[in-house]
Amino acid sequence: MVEHTVVDVIVISQVPPPVHGSTVMTRTFLEMLRTTGRRSQLVDRRFSKSVDEIGTASFRKVLGAFSLLGRLWLALRRSPSADVVFFTTNRPPSFWVDVAMSVVLRALRRRYIAYVHTSGYADLAGAGTAQRRGVRLLLGGAASVVVLGTSMRADVQRFSSTVRTIPNTVAESMPPEVPAAAAPSIVFVSNLIPGKGADEFMRIANRCLRDVPAARAVVVGRAPTTEYEDELRAILDSDVRTRVLFAGPLFDADRDAVVASASVLVFPSSYRYEAQPLTVLEALRLGVPVVAYAVGGLGDVIDDDVNGYLVETRDREAAADRCRSIMTSPDLRTRLGAGARAVSEERFAPARYAAAWSDLLEGRD
Repeated sequence: MVEHTVVDVIVISQVPPPVHGSTVMTRTFLEMLRTTGRRSQLVDRRFSKSVDEIGTASFRKVLGAFSLLGRLWLALRRSPSADVVFFTTNRPPSFWVDVAMSVVLRALRRRYIAYVHTSGYADLAGAGTAQRRGVRLLLGGAASVVVLGTSMRADVQRFSSTVRTIPNTVAESMPPEVPAAAAPSIVFVSNLIPGKGADEFMRIANRCLRDVPAARAVVVGRAPTTEYEDELRAILDSDVRTRVLFAGPLFDADRDAVVASASVLVFPSSYRYEAQPLTVLEALRLGVPVVAYAVGGLGDVIDDDVNGYLVETRDREAAADRCRSIMTSPDLRTRLGAGARAVSEERFAPARYAAAWSDLLEGRD
């Protein structure tokens, strides 16, 4: 007979691949549970193997949904007293799978925490009666709903009376050595998919590099096709194109080295439901100021003239002006860099994250 370890926390989510904010935070969350002495089991809700598959439908994904419900039932049966932490989504059809799992949890009288990494539930509930009922089932059945920042509370508080705010965190590591004579640069880090701002970055970089001849730009991320990367290059003027490096996907120390050497990280996503992008938190940890569009939860992260600047969505000229100011003023770059580190330590430190989750799981919050 096979013996199964009884665990303290069942986590419904997925770890990379694909690499995006929620999967990376799942890995961080599991590591936090381990370091705080809690045994955990991951019920893997993987539907997409790569970023390109996110949002697409397939027969394999339908089978995966039924498999997920079965694996959840087995995990609950093996660990009858475990807390359940549920990384929820509001993107149909995955949302409806989440609703089905919440029904299973409620039917079995299992306490669960809805861990929300995006906004948009209020809009989804307003799309129709079925969607509204689904959101109420998913969030209203949770013992607690955890959001990442103050700006996200309004999106869910009409569906739950027990909303908690626990900001994201990024792993601590030794900052890489940065060459003293490094040229001023701007950097973009994200999956190169439409909607995440790569095209906006090209237009902002074009303006900056025209006005700052010594500057360069670095793009970190994988394009879904070579054709899309060519489309991004074509946005640039021919005389600045050679000063834009497409570095491809980089991770951990390699990514940190590129970001730490930059004058400023640019996050020009127009996606209205952005929450707390880990790319931005990683830049702050490394002491790199951020210029971003004022969307989603970025206002919970970026304090104007303290650790960077927020500008109106698609105001490329304003974004370029802020970037130029940082690149051409060592004093401003130093002051904002110090502010970035201070905000990182004050709001997004791993110790604060672990303490907040320990309080919640132990009923002290």
